[in-house]
Amino acid sequence: MTTQASYGQDFAGYPRPSDPYSSAPLLPQPQYPTAPPWAPPPTAPPSAYDLDAPHLRHGQVLVRYPEELRLAAQPRPPAAWPVAVWTLLFGVFGAIPARRRAAKARRIRASAAPYWIVFGVSLALGALITAGVGQTLVLPEYLELREGAVLKQLQENIVADGELPNAAKMTATTATCQPLDERGDDGLRNYECALTLADGRARTVRVTADSHGDWTLVKRH
Repeated sequence: MTTQASYGQDFAGYPRPSDPYSSAPLLPQPQYPTAPPWAPPPTAPPSAYDLDAPHLRHGQVLVRYPEELRLAAQPRPPAAWPVAVWTLLFGVFGAIPARRRAAKARRIRASAAPYWIVFGVSLALGALITAGVGQTLVLPEYLELREGAVLKQLQENIVADGELPNAAKMTATTATCQPLDERGDDGLRNYECALTLADGRARTVRVTADSHGDWTLVKRH
């Protein structure tokens, strides 16, 4: 006994793909693989609801440059300005904070060079400042003290070295000298000396003396 199939169906009971009047869904056409058997299976693209996708991780801020957030989360290296302050105040002892801060920077994978650069620049700047202050303040004070010692030695030499009787035929008991000009490049300086002679008279002479107080009488014409 045979049964006639209804219109629009084949003998297997499925709708014909070419039947335009059937409302049943069409079965997908079989697809044959084109890749060789040893090829890795294709990976499906990440779903829009996949929480493991890199652009949809839970809690991530949507920014244009995500690497900036990673850099912001890293600990900041110690500041370098204390190294400059220590070096300007204590000179070479500024290397102590520079070494400590460089070690902390290396522990967080930051560069240690800025601390040593600041130390070197501050040390050179401190040397220039010290030299300038020394030339402006310390050197004049030193020269004044030195010239005062030379003047005292000159006055003692005029009275006690025995050159005055030979040069001017007189003997002085005291001598008070005043410089007339600055000391020259040859180390000599002119002085005017008020003498008190052994007989009580006063006499004024001019002498030229070096930085050791050795003097020579200047004859007046």
